[in-house]
Amino acid sequence: LLQGFWQRGRKLTVMYAFVALQARADWLLVSALLSKGALANYSLGNKVLELAMVLAGVGARTTFPWLSRTDAGDSFLGSRLALIRRGFVLLSVIVCIGLFYWSPVLITMLLGNKYEEADLVVKMLTLGGTIFMLNQYLFYTVLAEKLEREYSGIVIAATLVQFIVDIILIPRVGLMGAALGLLAMGITLHAGQLGLLVRRTLLNVDEVIRLEIFMFVSIVFTAFLWLVNFNLVAATVAACGVSLLLSRWLILGSDWALVANFVPRIWNKLVDVTTQAFQVKS
Repeated sequence: LLQGFWQRGRKLTVMYAFVALQARADWLLVSALLSKGALANYSLGNKVLELAMVLAGVGARTTFPWLSRTDAGDSFLGSRLALIRRGFVLLSVIVCIGLFYWSPVLITMLLGNKYEEADLVVKMLTLGGTIFMLNQYLFYTVLAEKLEREYSGIVIAATLVQFIVDIILIPRVGLMGAALGLLAMGITLHAGQLGLLVRRTLLNVDEVIRLEIFMFVSIVFTAFLWLVNFNLVAATVAACGVSLLLSRWLILGSDWALVANFVPRIWNKLVDVTTQAFQVKS
């Protein structure tokens, strides 16, 4: 056990060190290059994205034991994990649409206009939030397959991209530069993860194309409704509706067969548990 820990522990330490650096390097640069007030606005926008990341982490961790199984790549379990992954992306898009339109409103209601500079930062980060949430999900696939060495190189490259973009853009465009740096890091990490998992045949190219097109169309449509000043409620309903319609293309026919088979089993299990509970009480 100790030998195995020593072999993986060093790689994991390097990987998590750069993950931690990513999380707060932009905060330090905003504080140093702009002001403490700018840092307060940026950190608030960053925290909205971190809320989505926490939700993604909770959901992604539940699949980690299944991803770690030796038969995770078999057709039986692999098809179910693929369905969960696509369902995860659909839910991520819905969550980010809600955060995009309504988190600035809630911030203003709770804190007034004190953090109005955070409004555009929040919108930019939540617009790309689905990418970060999927990154979180794919991260556990990387851990399950013991690819931390390869992943460390991707994390280092993404961190360098973020640092370069921040250094160039923060002095020129302020908080938007920091938000663009964070998005550049997330996209670099996203592309690296997908490339790594496709090369290891852990992800199907067809599924990757479906996921990317689905996220791209959802992001563009959400941004379009905001740019044309759509009513918030109408824009939220329309953006979520389009994403749900697109999910018919994202979720395959074989996936619906799995769902149709899975739902009755869950229902029967709930009925059995409820019946047993009443029997014990009696």
